[in-house]
Order: sequence, then C-alpha cells, then structure tokens
Amino acid sequence: MAQAERVTFIVMAYNQAPVVAEAVQSALDQDYENLQIILSDDCSTDETFDVIRSVVAGYDGPHDVEVNRTPRNLGIAPHVNLMFERAEGALVVLQAGDDISTPDRARKLHAAYVEGDAEGTARPMIVFSDMVGMTYDGHVGDYIVTNVEMRRMGLFRMAMSHYGIVGAVAAYNPEIYHRFGPLSVPGIAEDRVFTFRAFLAGTIKHVPEPLVFHRDGGISDLNPHQIKGAHQGMRALNRLSLLRDKRQSLIDSNTYSPRPRKTRKWLEDKIRQLEAQVADDIAAGLTPPEALDDLRGA
Repeated sequence: MAQAERVTFIVMAYNQAPVVAEAVQSALDQDYENLQIILSDDCSTDETFDVIRSVVAGYDGPHDVEVNRTPRNLGIAPHVNLMFERAEGALVVLQAGDDISTPDRARKLHAAYVEGDAEGTARPMIVFSDMVGMTYDGHVGDYIVTNVEMRRMGLFRMAMSHYGIVGAVAAYNPEIYHRFGPLSVPGIAEDRVFTFRAFLAGTIKHVPEPLVFHRDGGISDLNPHQIKGAHQGMRALNRLSLLRDKRQSLIDSNTYSPRPRKTRKWLEDKIRQLEAQVADDIAAGLTPPEALDDLRGA
C-alpha cells in the first residue's frame, strides 16, 4: 500500500509556557500517518521552549518531530516565512502555541484538500474547519462556525474588506507561500494576507467540523489597552493592522501573473483611505508614533 502524502503540522509559540504543553501534545497525537511536525518557539522570554522540549523528550511515536528556537524574536510574519521554508508537506497545517487540535485534524483537512484530485480539480489554496471556543484556563465554550462571510465573497469584496480566514483553523497549500514569496511588510500576520492570496490565485474549502479548540487571549505586538481609550484604541489598532495587510496584498497583486489591474486599483484606493485614517489616529494620540513607518511604506 502506498504511503500517504506528506503533511506538515506546525506549532508556533511565543511566551505561552502555561499552555503550550497541551498544544504540543495535540500535535504529537495526530493520527495522520506521514506527518512532519515542527514545534517552533520564537525566542520566548519565559519557559516556553523548555516546556516544548520536555513534552517531546518522552515521545516515541511515528511522526518526524523537529524542535526549533529562533535566535531572536522574529515576530509573526518572519516566523511564518521560516516555517514555510522548512515545511516538506503538500499541505501545511498551522497551530498557535495556545490552541489544541483534535487528533484527526491533519487527516480530515488533508482528505478535504485532495478530494478533487480524482476529477483533476485544482487543490484549494486554503482548507479550514470550524472550532470550539475555550477560555485561557481551559473551560470549553461554544461551537463556532467559522468564516461564514468569506464563503460568500468575491475578489473585490475580499480586497476591500477587513476579513480573513481565521488562521487558528486553517491549513495551506504551500503554493500560497512559494507562488507569491515571503511576507515582507513589517508587523503583519498571515490570516488576511493568505486569504487574499487564495482568492487571487485559487479557491478555499470548508470542513464543517470543529477540529480546533481555540483559546481566548492571544499575544499581540501592540496592546490596545495601553493606547489612549481602550475602545478607540482597538479600532485604531485594527486600522493600522489593516493598512499593513493591504500593503502586502498590493505587493502580492503586483507579483501575481496575470496582474489583476482592477484589483490593484481597489487596493490602492483602500490604502489611501487607511493612510488618511491612521494619520488622524496618530494626531489624536490613539496610535503610537511608530505607525508613521507604515505611512512611509516601511
């Protein structure tokens, strides 16, 4: 019997020592048979890396397991770039260091990913599931049907919107990285950027099952509660984040061939709108001065 296609399962962690053991164990417990597991700590300042190593030390299962620690803190986008460069699989499953995957997550996502192979249908760029909410201390909450809006969008709405497929439940065709290149705009995450790439170059596919327990209380590089006015600060932070993402999407649309002229125009208009809003946020003291780098296109 032929061996199953290689899949890569990546756990990316940063300062998550109290909860990362559960995340790592859920990766090791995957029942997909040909799995490369990468457990990567982004130079945490707590004991995250030590916890990862202690869990792996007792592992004698079938998966190929790699433990990585970056020499310095990279941030989300460069860390994602590094992981995709190391990934060997035909599908790349991402998991945060504070979430928990069900044991069948990799298997079910891969089954959906290759479902159209027999008919010659192109594989989707993103395959994603539903999830179950969970508090930081582990109390299980509600079943969450994810990304409902995304399934009804076309390219125009995607280019103009603030939506992206929730990264916590996503797995990626490696072409979403290799076709467009690394994430290059400072301060971005992969969620919205990879979603735009998927709409530009392919399709998305939904698995209507909860395959992730998603923990509340992720880590951000900017804390809106430390910005003037928590509610206003959150909205200002979202505008800054969206500006960064749209800059990356404009780069991606210029990279993609054939170049989508209308999409580039939509993105350019959206970026100008966001630049004006972020400038107002800076003037009002709602956004840190370093956001000026985003206005300069850093």
